[in-house]
Amino acid sequence: MVALWYLLLLAPFVALAVLWLNYRRKQAARERESMQRWQRVVEARPAISGEPSVPAPATAAHRLRPRLLEPADTLLFRLLALSLSDHDVFAGVSVDQILVPGTSLTGLEREARLRAWSRMRIDFLVCDKGLQPCVAVLVDAVDERMALVEVLRASGLRYVTLTRSSLPGRHQMRAVVLGEGTPAASRSSPNSNPDS
Repeated sequence: MVALWYLLLLAPFVALAVLWLNYRRKQAARERESMQRWQRVVEARPAISGEPSVPAPATAAHRLRPRLLEPADTLLFRLLALSLSDHDVFAGVSVDQILVPGTSLTGLEREARLRAWSRMRIDFLVCDKGLQPCVAVLVDAVDERMALVEVLRASGLRYVTLTRSSLPGRHQMRAVVLGEGTPAASRSSPNSNPDS
């Protein structure tokens, strides 16, 4: 009978020991899993070396364009860059990147104007080396973009229109775009159009 009492007295201590060991076993398993996850993260991180990382395959939600510009636009971009080597040429610039709404507009008017400008694209923007816009070059289909033409006129930024089917040669491109060698009357107009 005494042995039974000793067993009953030892039972809580045995139960506590079993619970403690069970807890330690589970805790060790959690730590192992955590270390394994950490190892997978470290191994998945690209190496910080001179080797380029392999890009992830494109998902169905998006993919990289094969070219920034179409071949015809690439030709015109190269022609502009060669002809205007003392200027910088940018392709596909939105109007909201070069214009700021006036201070007289209310907050809603400013937002509306910025939203409208963000949808307008200048095919090629010629800037001086200080990145101040000089000339907007519009290619084909200018009639469909009369709102853009009006904004450029109102801003005072000179613009020219070029037709892909009849581009000027490399040596004439500078005069056409910058208006060099034209009579003084048309040079003073910020929106002279060589095609008209």
